[in-house]
Amino acid sequence: MPDTNLITLSVDKDGKTYFALDSEPAKILMLEKVGAKYGISFTPQQKKRFGQMTSFGVPIQQLGSLLDRSKEEIKAVKQPGIPTDSTNNQIIDWVIQGRAANQQLFKKPVYIAIKGDNNADVPTVRKLIKYMQDKDINRFNLITDLEMKPKALVGN
Repeated sequence: MPDTNLITLSVDKDGKTYFALDSEPAKILMLEKVGAKYGISFTPQQKKRFGQMTSFGVPIQQLGSLLDRSKEEIKAVKQPGIPTDSTNNQIIDWVIQGRAANQQLFKKPVYIAIKGDNNADVPTVRKLIKYMQDKDINRFNLITDLEMKPKALVGN
């Protein structure tokens, strides 16, 4: 799995979905494109802060108020997850625009990973896969955190 040109969709045990893209310029371009779709504009300061975020998990309608906070305040906010339901499927907009922004800026395809540990909500993961396949996005990686902690060897 590469460290660059990577979109990561993380799913937690409550079915909340979070989005990460590794490139700051691509994140800013993506933000502008998704914002335009929903009729939301962002200030230069909000765009800069968004570009510096590792990941996020709020509906686009709440993103501006989140970005108005300090980095420390953002870390403390309990983010509700990006909507993934059939009537408000914002996550696929982020994926599509993230891919387009990366291609436009770097002329390289982006890798997509769906990440969930053993507690991740499986129906949400399945839903993400279906949404991507509905948009002809059929190449992605599933990442799990199933590493076992090393156990001390017991002598005989």
